[in-house]
Amino acid sequence: MPLNKKHCVKAILRSLLFGVIAFILMLMVVFDVLPGSPCFFDTGRERRSKAKANIHSVQLAPEDFAIRTHGVYPRDSTSATPEDLTLRAFFPSGEYPENPYTGKPIVIGWNSGPLGPGQIGIHPADSCFYIVKGHDTFGVMPLELSPDM
Repeated sequence: MPLNKKHCVKAILRSLLFGVIAFILMLMVVFDVLPGSPCFFDTGRERRSKAKANIHSVQLAPEDFAIRTHGVYPRDSTSATPEDLTLRAFFPSGEYPENPYTGKPIVIGWNSGPLGPGQIGIHPADSCFYIVKGHDTFGVMPLELSPDM
């Protein structure tokens, strides 16, 4: 059976429609419109939010430490409670939180500012006062936490 113009046009339109639909689906995946699709564009908001959450976790740990030591804050990572617990034990997992920029545990700089993206500094680390500062890819975050906050 020979093909006529009508069948050829239908076949071309069908393949064009299929191509357009495939292209639209690909764009939806790339621009993270479909639920469950990976996002190929990292804006940094998620990592920055995790870094801020880590700052809050680091603020809570010295507060919990101080409750067990009658108001005395840790001066460094080796300071311990009467039960021989260091600051690390006061984090939810018993370990320092994960650095969202490196995937490794955060490094806390004692009596210094944060040492790099995702890192946290406690300065001054005094037995009765502290300030927690965080660092993201743009530098020190404007978020500073102390016992008064």
